[in-house]
Amino acid sequence: MIVVNVNPLYTPRELEHQLNDSGAAAIIIVSNFAHTLGKSGSRKRQYSTLF
Repeated sequence: MIVVNVNPLYTPRELEHQLNDSGAAAIIIVSNFAHTLGKSGSRKRQYSTLF
């Protein structure tokens, strides 16, 4: 597993690019930033998500 840092202030589009570019399979996210993940196109992918 390779860790990729993501800026919590990314826009949904920036977050989608970061996750797609890195090939992320899992994401650890603080619940108050989960709305950004939900708004990104990456929501179509299946992630292992921890809150």
